[in-house]
Amino acid sequence: MKPSPAWSNIETDIRIVMSLIADVCRNMIGMRDPNGRGDAAAAALLGLPDLSGINGFVVEEAYDSFERRPDSEFLAKIDIEGTHFAHAARRCYDLVATRGPIEEIQYQDDRDDGLHWLWYFLSTIPTDSYGTDGDYSGIKHDPDSNLRLLHDLASARLTLAEYVDEVTRATASWEKEWRSRCVFTPRDISLLGDVNIRTVRNVMGPNGNKPIRTETMGGKASRPDLVWGDALDSIEWLSGRRGFQPGPLSPQWVDRRVPEIGSLRALGALPGLVTWINRTTTEELAARLSWPVERVRNWTRGNDIDPEQAHSIAVTAGLDGRAYADRVKALLA
Repeated sequence: MKPSPAWSNIETDIRIVMSLIADVCRNMIGMRDPNGRGDAAAAALLGLPDLSGINGFVVEEAYDSFERRPDSEFLAKIDIEGTHFAHAARRCYDLVATRGPIEEIQYQDDRDDGLHWLWYFLSTIPTDSYGTDGDYSGIKHDPDSNLRLLHDLASARLTLAEYVDEVTRATASWEKEWRSRCVFTPRDISLLGDVNIRTVRNVMGPNGNKPIRTETMGGKASRPDLVWGDALDSIEWLSGRRGFQPGPLSPQWVDRRVPEIGSLRALGALPGLVTWINRTTTEELAARLSWPVERVRNWTRGNDIDPEQAHSIAVTAGLDGRAYADRVKALLA
C-alpha cells in the first residue's frame, strides 16, 4: 500500500488551509470592518488572541519567500488541536498508517467520522488567496497532495474492508447485486498496491483478456478511463504486487462466518480472499494443492465447485476444512 504522508506534513497543510479560510472570513465580513469583526473571526478560527503583526492576508504569513516554503514558526502558532478538521484527518491517518487486521476495521464509523468529513473539508478549500495571485487549488485537486492522498488511501482501505465484510456475510441475493462484482477504481488499486496508475490501467479491460475485468461507470456514455475493476480480479492481481500490504485477514475470523454464508459464489471466493490478502498468489495456492492455476481461479469465482475437494482447498488456504466443506455441501444440496 502506498505510504501515507507524514503526520507533520498533514498538520502543515491543515494549518495552511485554515489560513486560507481565515482570509475568507476577513474578506466576507470586510478586512477593514470598523468593528473589527473580520479580524476577530479570523483570529478565533486560528486560535490566536488577535491578528497583530499580520498586515495583509493570513496565508501570506504561512510561507517563507516566493518559493512557498512553509513558515514553520508562524504555522506553529495556528492551533489545530481539538478541531474537527484535525480529528477527521487523524482518524484517516491512523487507519492507513497503522495497518491492523482487516476484520477489525469499523468501516462505517471510519467513513462517518473521518473520511466523509475530510472530503467535506477538502471541498471547502479556497483555490486562491484573494488578491495575491496565489493558486492553492493543488491542495485539494492534486491527487498526490498530502490531504488528498490521505483521503484516497483511507477510502481504498475502507473499500477493501467493506468488501471482505460483505463477502463473509453474503446471502443468496448478494450474487445479484452489482456491488458483489465491482468496487475498486483504478486509483484504489494503484494505492493499495503502491503501483503506478498507468500500470493498473494496462491490466484492466472490459473483454476478459486482461487480468482485471472492468465495467464502465455510468454506462456506455461514460469516459473510458472511469471504470470499476472486478473485485476478485483486483485483489488477485494485487496479491502479486510487493506493495500490497493492506493488513492481515484472520482465517479464524472468516471461519466463524462460514456457517451463515448463503451464497455459493461468496463461499467459493473465501479461499482466494484469505490467501490473496495475506499475500499469497493464485499460482502459489495452486502449487500447494497440485491443481492447475485455472482450477483455483474458477473455484474462487464460484465455478465448478466440487464438494469432495472443498476440504482440501480450505485447509490449504488456512481455513477450517470441515466447516467449509459442510457449508459447500449444504449450499449444493
